Amino acid sequence: MAKSEVVMVAGIPVEAIRATVFYKQRWMLLLVDTSAACAKNPSVFDGTYLSWVTPRLLSPLVLHPTKFVDKQIKMGVEGRPLDEITATSRGYQLLVNSTAVKISIPFGAVGGYRKSHVIDNKYNQMYAIDLFLEHQWADDLWEVTQHRSFKPARSPYLPETPYVVNNTIPSEKGFTVTLGNFKPDVELKNLTINGVPLTLPEAQNRGVKISEVQHPNGTKDFVLKVPFNNPLVSAEYIGALIRRYTLNINYTLNIVPQNEPYFHPAAIVCDVKDVNLPDVKSFCTNRSVVFEVTPGNMDSSWELCIGSRPLPYTIAEPKITIELPLFSIGYIYEDISLRGLTVRVELNMRNVKTLQVEKQFVQRCPIPTRELLVCFPNGVVTVVAVTMEPIPVVEPSKTTLLDKTCKPKEFDSTRALFTFTVNTCGTRSKIVGNYLIYENEVVYTRALFPPNAPVITRDSEYRLTIRCRYPLNDTVKLLAERKAVPAPYSKKSLGSLEFYPYSSEQRGPKARDVLNLKARLARDVTFSQFYREFPVSKSGLEPLFLEVVLLHHQNLADHLILRDCWATETPELDATPQWDLVTDGCLVSGDSYKTRFHPVSASALTKSPHHLKRLEVQAQSVANHALWQQMYFHCLAVVCASEKAGVCNETCIAGDKRSARSVELADSVKGYISAGPVQIVPEGGIAGVKAAGETPLAPYIPVLGVAVGVLLLAVVVFAVKATRC
Repeated sequence: MAKSEVVMVAGIPVEAIRATVFYKQRWMLLLVDTSAACAKNPSVFDGTYLSWVTPRLLSPLVLHPTKFVDKQIKMGVEGRPLDEITATSRGYQLLVNSTAVKISIPFGAVGGYRKSHVIDNKYNQMYAIDLFLEHQWADDLWEVTQHRSFKPARSPYLPETPYVVNNTIPSEKGFTVTLGNFKPDVELKNLTINGVPLTLPEAQNRGVKISEVQHPNGTKDFVLKVPFNNPLVSAEYIGALIRRYTLNINYTLNIVPQNEPYFHPAAIVCDVKDVNLPDVKSFCTNRSVVFEVTPGNMDSSWELCIGSRPLPYTIAEPKITIELPLFSIGYIYEDISLRGLTVRVELNMRNVKTLQVEKQFVQRCPIPTRELLVCFPNGVVTVVAVTMEPIPVVEPSKTTLLDKTCKPKEFDSTRALFTFTVNTCGTRSKIVGNYLIYENEVVYTRALFPPNAPVITRDSEYRLTIRCRYPLNDTVKLLAERKAVPAPYSKKSLGSLEFYPYSSEQRGPKARDVLNLKARLARDVTFSQFYREFPVSKSGLEPLFLEVVLLHHQNLADHLILRDCWATETPELDATPQWDLVTDGCLVSGDSYKTRFHPVSASALTKSPHHLKRLEVQAQSVANHALWQQMYFHCLAVVCASEKAGVCNETCIAGDKRSARSVELADSVKGYISAGPVQIVPEGGIAGVKAAGETPLAPYIPVLGVAVGVLLLAVVVFAVKATRC
């Protein structure tokens, strides 16, 4: 039995086999020596060409290499030789040197074939071709020897990223998207458009046109057409009369016959200036302001507001009319005089998603004034009194309020106009039910004769009572932000606290209305007993123990962080001087005091230790009298969401990384809490008596009450939330 062997020829492994064939006839025995050899090296792909190399002279087939002479070398595919013109047109290369013959085929050339495959949800292609080489030569033994080689050549699987071409033309009012290119063994199975899964028949039924485009090289594209007004298309107003159409597509493709599915996403955006905003016409009547709204072409994106107050109307065909009676909520009084009352009404068209005012329509109306009383929210009262009804007629210039020094701001022959605040001009106040009522009078002082013993007067008696009624209890939300001096920190660093109105329109989707906090001063380090009455007297060397608790939490996994704590001599949060105790979560110690956090472990009393923080302040020297005074303690606390647990657990981090941590906590819910006062006296001393008028801070959840025009403030804890408009 013949056996093969592998030999190296010109650095190429060649498998050779030799055999002797015996032919026996009746009177004759014929012995024939045969041999065969083939190159065993694989094909090589360099990214462009698929190549295969074989030795020019196969030594197992030629006994005397010096007698070797080439006759002809031809290449081909699939067992058939090709003429030189055909091979060249296909890009084939046949290179012959003194030792080797090399065939190079461009990737994807005619004569081969491609095969698709999915690897890690990526489309891959492999190129294969069956090479054929025919070599004829002569040597000292044979006049012609013909050797044929059949070599299957294969490239590795190469990732092919399908291309997505946006062929959308805005004037055609629809998307045109091309996905390609694919080999014939790839088919489109399903689509998901803006989150809606669709089979191809379902997509066709919903107005999506899908077609295949074949190319001469055998590849194909899938073309998708979707009108802008198709319900599957997302449309968003981005300003300047521009509407942004968005088409998020997820293609489901399949490779046959092996049924290998894979997915390819595509996001197409087209901005078109095609928005017609609603048209508004307005006018004044004797008793109202009227707006007539004609719809545009994107009305589901807007809501109508008078000022910042949404109206319960939707813009619908063909027209809506909004009429506001005189003195309704939403009127803005620009000027009040005897010449008349100038009012302004603002109709705002607001984006329902961003709450941004996209367009504003303003109508101003002059209104004649006869008798008029306006009670403004800021406590200013304006009244026009008509004095011509009594007989004889009262002279308006001589009328006053209860305080005789409060005279008319304007007057004519029949009317007098007064403007005053509710805490001046003799105004009286009383509480009736749930309202705070302010009352004054327009009076006329009669001239009596004789002056020393008056018995006769020719003047009429005139008295007009004015009443303004304000709700006693109301709620106004404020934002508070403490701005401290950046590092390096000083024990007497200055800071500022800014308050400004908190609008519900500014709240983010996760904002909380109130951050409920409680601050307590413990009697000792066990934090088991707490002071209930204030002020508290402590000696100069006796430590102070402050505990801050998060109440009514919404998530057990949330963390409470004391971001900033400081001490002041008065109850105001922004009072000066200030002594920093904690800054950006890091303890701060001064020349005469030290601070430290006490760990909190879970127990029967503290089931959620993440919702509680404990801080100790210890005086270091009685010689320094800086702290021998009445002190209040304030903290800015931050609720850190559970998904930021890594940041929350880092109580204090290095200064160079601190800014990054502050950014991560910037959108967290914040709140302010205060406790005190504490009378700090020398060792053995007696605390001084509280100054008259000072009120201890109740360290519990605050109540923020406001009458319209009057702000009644108790202990303040504010919720602060960075929001997006």
